[in-house]
Amino acid sequence: MDQDKWGLALDQGKARLWIKGKPGSGKSTLLRRARDQVEPSLNGRGSPLILLFFFHGRGHELQRTQRGLFRSLLHQVLMEVEDALPDLVAALRQWQDTLGKDREEKQLKVFLESSLRKVLETRSVWLFIDALDECSKDDAAELTV
Repeated sequence: MDQDKWGLALDQGKARLWIKGKPGSGKSTLLRRARDQVEPSLNGRGSPLILLFFFHGRGHELQRTQRGLFRSLLHQVLMEVEDALPDLVAALRQWQDTLGKDREEKQLKVFLESSLRKVLETRSVWLFIDALDECSKDDAAELTV
């Protein structure tokens, strides 16, 4: 993202920082360091919801797919603000064992988007995703749009 677009995104209350580099160049270390610095620097400005996901190309299927990303992020949101999302929790319980993987992924994405909209009414959300290059090319392309 060039500097002009970065400034525009910040003006709209949104921002995306994309760090590219060669394997082993320290991107993951930098991300962890940034994440460790976020909470103390935001004291007194409200309590942001901080969500983390690290893709792992050689890991379990859920560690390298959008489905795993959505499940993990939604789990983190629900652990933090479950009482603010009772309708979502009820819906998740109703369908959790009845959907196939493809439908589950789509539904998880819908639930994650709706839950984040609800959370954003009262607090900011910081999302840290590492090793996007370790998920499938199709998943990576869809997530970067």
